[in-house]
Amino acid sequence: MSLLKKKSPFSGHKTSDAEFRVLEEQFKAKSKILSGVIDDITHFLVSVDKMLTDQRTIVTNIKQIAPESTAFGTLIKQEHDTVCSLIDDRRKTFDAEIKLKVTEPYHAYMVQYREIKERIKERHRREDAMKKHTENAAKFRSKQDVRANSEQARLDAAIPAYEELNAELKRDINILLNDADKFFTPLMATLFSIQTNFYCHLHNKKSANMATMDPQLFNMPPFKSSITPRDQSSVSKQYMAASNPYGENSPYASPPTQAKPAGQPAPQYSSPTPQYPNHYAQPAYGGAPGSYSPVPVAHHQPLPQPPVQPPLPPPPMNNRLAQGLWDFNASAAHELSFRAGDVLSILDSSGSWWKAEFQGRQGVIPGNYVKLI
Repeated sequence: MSLLKKKSPFSGHKTSDAEFRVLEEQFKAKSKILSGVIDDITHFLVSVDKMLTDQRTIVTNIKQIAPESTAFGTLIKQEHDTVCSLIDDRRKTFDAEIKLKVTEPYHAYMVQYREIKERIKERHRREDAMKKHTENAAKFRSKQDVRANSEQARLDAAIPAYEELNAELKRDINILLNDADKFFTPLMATLFSIQTNFYCHLHNKKSANMATMDPQLFNMPPFKSSITPRDQSSVSKQYMAASNPYGENSPYASPPTQAKPAGQPAPQYSSPTPQYPNHYAQPAYGGAPGSYSPVPVAHHQPLPQPPVQPPLPPPPMNNRLAQGLWDFNASAAHELSFRAGDVLSILDSSGSWWKAEFQGRQGVIPGNYVKLI
């Protein structure tokens, strides 16, 4: 387990030695940094293992997908077992090299840090004992207690024990702090070298069959779509028919209901007045012979008047600018959204739905949602 996840066993002790206190803080900081290295190496090894596993899966899938009639399909089927065997062998070699040259030296080096931590705890224990014997000896002497002599004897033994370990730790901690870079620089260089050799080995182990392939086979050309473009597809034509059932030039074309600006209503769209007799009426004859007049059966109120039609746009004026009067949100792929106040380029103003361009996109808009400027 990483030391970063552990509470320091000597974090609660307050030593009276200012020099040692500084060294101890530096030692703890360095210990945290070095303890995280093994976690990074472990994560790296897991990532490499996953990469190689995924690579083997990719090779297997390509073998199933690539047509045998193509040169590459024939090659990948021939080389499938060779590539997979190469990946497995290199993974074993890679893991063995990392263990021998990186992780084992790392763990051996970090034993020193764990040993110093244990010695620091013992040093703190001896310092506390020395302070306790000093206080007790002084207290017993002030009371002329017979225990003063025995306590002084304990103090005389505790002082050199503490001072010797304190001096030893100062020396060893300084050595560790100074030689950490000397150890970890070659360690990281070795890790980098193993990585580089691993990737280069996989690259250099190209088969003789692959070397005979046309180099252009491995150069991916720019992608070009093979299917009918969407703007030319019948799907788009169906969308236009569905969104404008009365025809492109009909004044009754109905765009979706849009939000209206404050104080000014948006144009209202409605269906044309039916041109056939009301089905609640019965025929009756009157006036000139042969004339037909519907007569209501249940009531004699006049028929409702057709709603006011939206104003027709002005005659076609192409390549002009228009400003939005209301917000319009496109509900089909061929329509163009805009907001009140936006300035659009009018490309075709024939009919009630105009072709316009805004912010690099083209589409149709309702002509009476804008005004020419």
